[in-house]
Amino acid sequence: MVVRNLPAILDSANLADEYDMEEYLNSEWINLIIHEIWPYVADAMRKILDEEVMPNLRQKIAKNGAVLSTLGVDAEQIGVKEFNLGTKAMRVDPARLQRKSHPRKDGGSTQSLQLDLCVLYDDDTSIKINAGILNVLIAHLTIKGSLTVLMRPLVEQVPIVGGVQ
Repeated sequence: MVVRNLPAILDSANLADEYDMEEYLNSEWINLIIHEIWPYVADAMRKILDEEVMPNLRQKIAKNGAVLSTLGVDAEQIGVKEFNLGTKAMRVDPARLQRKSHPRKDGGSTQSLQLDLCVLYDDDTSIKINAGILNVLIAHLTIKGSLTVLMRPLVEQVPIVGGVQ
């Protein structure tokens, strides 16, 4: 967030009147957090690959894998042999914060905050997937897109935010 006149904002009774909620925010603090947790992100992603993605892929290939079976590849042979996301952490820039109002069935409304992020990941990787005689290596990976974090509903008791999606 760009702070124009901090003492005036702190003295204000209504902070929302002092800044534009749709203003682009300095996202460097988010990048610092991502940098610190990046090694854990890689480990978590490897676990998701091993425990969720690969079993589902093996199951689908076992049902529909005529091409692989003609090559003598058994679905159970398919696996991630190496997973390294490189040394550079994903970056987000810029960030935008918006306040949203959502109608309720009773005619009232709930408030939320929406954080929109531009995401960029571009680094040398080493992701090796083996399937019997077939080997796949992803040596460089680039991901560019947007990520939206929705915090709602905002409530007047702890934990303040009912959920994050």
